[in-house]
Amino acid sequence: MLFTEPYAGPTPIVQVIASARREISLNVYYLSSWPILNALRAAHTRGVAVRVILDKHPYGMKSWMIQKEVRAVQATGAALQWAPPRFEAAPGRYVFDHAKYVCDTHECEIGTSNFDWSAFRIIPPKKIYIEERFQ
Repeated sequence: MLFTEPYAGPTPIVQVIASARREISLNVYYLSSWPILNALRAAHTRGVAVRVILDKHPYGMKSWMIQKEVRAVQATGAALQWAPPRFEAAPGRYVFDHAKYVCDTHECEIGTSNFDWSAFRIIPPKKIYIEERFQ
């Protein structure tokens, strides 16, 4: 299903994280949403394995902003790793890790917006929600 949720903000993402029981995998270009960071922290606290992949060189971002993002993610208890080099810009190569998803063991929220305040307010996010039920 494809959803356009211009007024939902981070709520659908937080709901996927809150419902996780074993693991959460999150990949995003930029993450600074406090509701999402708090949900990741709560998941880690209740024993969920939390993994986060971020873009190491977001276009136009200053290094202090990236370090602030790293500290915020690390404070949640999540295992942080950078996107693979094949998804990173290099001289003459303009590629970025623009994946934006959060998945647990049975559902995924895949969207078009970064996980920051401005993305949820300015660009109406489009999301695909996938759920797999095992019998």
